[in-house]
Amino acid sequence: MTFLNPAILFGLIAAGIPVMLHLLNLKRLKKIEFSTLAFLKEIQKSKIKRVKLKQWLLLALRILIIVFLVTSFARPTIQTASIAGTTSTSKSTDVFILDNSFSMSVVADNGSLFNRGKQIIKDILTTENDGDERYLILTGSSDNNFDLSNKAAFVKSLDDAQISYISRSIEELLDKAKNILSNSGNINKNIYLISDLQKSTLRSDKSNRAKPDLSNFNDVNLYTFEQPGNNINNLAVVDLKSNNQLFELNKEISFTAKVENFSAFKIENTIASLFINGRREAQHSINIEPFGTTQIDFQTTLKTTGVINISCSLEDDDVLQDNNRYLAIFVPGKINLLIATDNPSDAKYVELALAGSADNNDYTITHKSNLALQSIDLTKYDLLVVIGTTQIEDPQNLLNYINNGGQTILMPGKNSSENDFSKTMSALKLPSNLREVSSSSSITEFENVDFNHPLLANLFEDNSEMNIVSPKLKKYFYINTQGKGKSIISLTDNSAFLSEYGIGKGRVLVYSAAPVLSWSDFPLKAIFAPLINKSILYLATDVRQENIYYACDEVYVNIKKNVSRQVQVNRPDNTKEYLNIDSAKTQNYFKYTNTDLIGVYEFIAKGNVSDYITINTNPRESNPNTATQEEFNTFLDDLNFPGNHVDVPLNADIPQLLTETRTGSELWKLFLIIALILSIVEMFVSKSYKKDLVELNQQ
Repeated sequence: MTFLNPAILFGLIAAGIPVMLHLLNLKRLKKIEFSTLAFLKEIQKSKIKRVKLKQWLLLALRILIIVFLVTSFARPTIQTASIAGTTSTSKSTDVFILDNSFSMSVVADNGSLFNRGKQIIKDILTTENDGDERYLILTGSSDNNFDLSNKAAFVKSLDDAQISYISRSIEELLDKAKNILSNSGNINKNIYLISDLQKSTLRSDKSNRAKPDLSNFNDVNLYTFEQPGNNINNLAVVDLKSNNQLFELNKEISFTAKVENFSAFKIENTIASLFINGRREAQHSINIEPFGTTQIDFQTTLKTTGVINISCSLEDDDVLQDNNRYLAIFVPGKINLLIATDNPSDAKYVELALAGSADNNDYTITHKSNLALQSIDLTKYDLLVVIGTTQIEDPQNLLNYINNGGQTILMPGKNSSENDFSKTMSALKLPSNLREVSSSSSITEFENVDFNHPLLANLFEDNSEMNIVSPKLKKYFYINTQGKGKSIISLTDNSAFLSEYGIGKGRVLVYSAAPVLSWSDFPLKAIFAPLINKSILYLATDVRQENIYYACDEVYVNIKKNVSRQVQVNRPDNTKEYLNIDSAKTQNYFKYTNTDLIGVYEFIAKGNVSDYITINTNPRESNPNTATQEEFNTFLDDLNFPGNHVDVPLNADIPQLLTETRTGSELWKLFLIIALILSIVEMFVSKSYKKDLVELNQQ
């Protein structure tokens, strides 16, 4: 027997009141012997025994009345039993977990697994009673907890549910069910898990998520439902990468897609296509062995700038949602450039190189002194070229800019000293153990050039003739990357002439020589102009391949350039969403959670792209390999689940099976009736007791 309202049982303390009153009454009695009445003792002995018996009977009745009355309010219940005519069926709390991830879109003999799951839930509803609590959890819904005790509202929500791109683990869903059932006061607690139970989705793939503990689920029934077997034909694009890190108009770009076959048979002559901004640019015919993978290389020519939406698409198969994978890159059409110098003449050759760009790159150039770097808003610029550091007294503003994703080219100026350049390098967390090298007798030249670095890609039309005529360096700073960065061009003394460093979310290219003739003839060499232009294009181009986001992931949007309180979100389905941003914000990022669709999200402020995010499907959802019953039971044991697990066979009569397992009887009415009967008996016994007591006193 179980009590649904056990706190009321503290009221049983009141059962001690009749005992206390009985003991107090005994203390008030005084025994007085009269010799003249001694002969009546024998006559009264039988009546006294009867009075004492009724006293004890009244005491027992009063105790029992209190016990049954208090217990009835505690709602005593017997599970898996029914006492006809005297009790009522126990109410239930039912949590329905419906898997609407895209793996459930697979069509079996009687329709899709998802639609079959909906019908299973409707069959279960026929066994429920008025007053039962029911909750619907959808794996692919951001709002994951619907309290739908109203059956009509529940059915409507069920009918409205659709297949989703979102993938959640069974572990996460059972944790949500735990939070619901822990607050339930009903005796029957049931979880109905309607899922294909993919082995890959049993456990969470989030390393920071704690494993739920279901050890308090000893009174919970967990139902799973066998799904029909199916020979699934499914290819999925599980990865898409850019092979370029520098993008130039009318130059070749290439991408590599990885396609995996999740079928038990070979897939032949299927087409994989590359789309750029919705237009097919390349395609290949592919053959993949059972459970095998293949890589596809696509080449095309860059024809546009801005945020470029790239996707690899496959032909239709049994699972459509994983046939597309997305990637986005940002190629600036116009680069907003700030050139900051100690002396304006230091930038002369750099400006000539930008003005004479053979690629007709479009720059908007602003000139400032290095003194201004510590006070102006640097976020307005796509890129900084800082020449000289003698006037940079406080580089914190510059460091913040780089940390938050700003791109910078750093060069010494004509008057830069070893001390001031080292001080700035140290403040920017760059290698600062440098020294000035200056000699009129010994000329230093280029020694090693990393032609595989993206900055030098496509530098030569004929890659077989890659050769750079080295400038002659009369003065430079000896810089050792010290493992903090990468040397792109090194000198004969093994120091880095051009090196790259990552700082926070930004990057810095450091040149060790000033772009002036007093330091070297570098500005007069043929390599100077293309190298300066490619340095700027390399830093200004944004290729995001490290951050992988799946549907429903939280993402952080960069708004460091946003000067508007409102951000427009262009979603992958071409709908628009408008977000209000706190004008008094102190952070450069805000959290965005409405990522239920796959594709590219653009964040627009005052007509300009402030940021963009690419969302894809989780590849684990493409794997149809389901957990065996033994594997699922092991999974439940790992979560310390002590309850009753029922695996419902494929063709079972679900209403009948559940009716047999959900029976339960609440006994509060029976206990209340017993308390009333005992009260009536107590009334008659009390009346008889008082009458006997009066007669005894009269004798």
